[in-house]
Amino acid sequence: MSTSIVFGVLNEEFDGEEYSMTNKFEVYRVMSTIVKIVQRYIQLHPHINCYEFTGEPTEKEIDKEGRVRLMLYNRYLPNIFGEDWIIKHEHSKSVVPKNSTNT
Repeated sequence: MSTSIVFGVLNEEFDGEEYSMTNKFEVYRVMSTIVKIVQRYIQLHPHINCYEFTGEPTEKEIDKEGRVRLMLYNRYLPNIFGEDWIIKHEHSKSVVPKNSTNT
């Protein structure tokens, strides 16, 4: 079983645009929260053996195909997943399957 993980900003300040940049210099706090959320999700869903992270581009990043956002997620993936997972970076996404030799 696999799942995709997508985070965005949804509130009145950004008119429902879920990929808006908040630009409030809270990236470390936000990423720390994402790490905790995904770790908790992994605990609650032990049968999922693959996760996929994509970097949805903002309008300014359209030509970069979301790589800027994905690069940020990639820096935190080792904090989320331990040795039981393999982190694979592909063109516009990162795929994290469970290491079948450790299960």
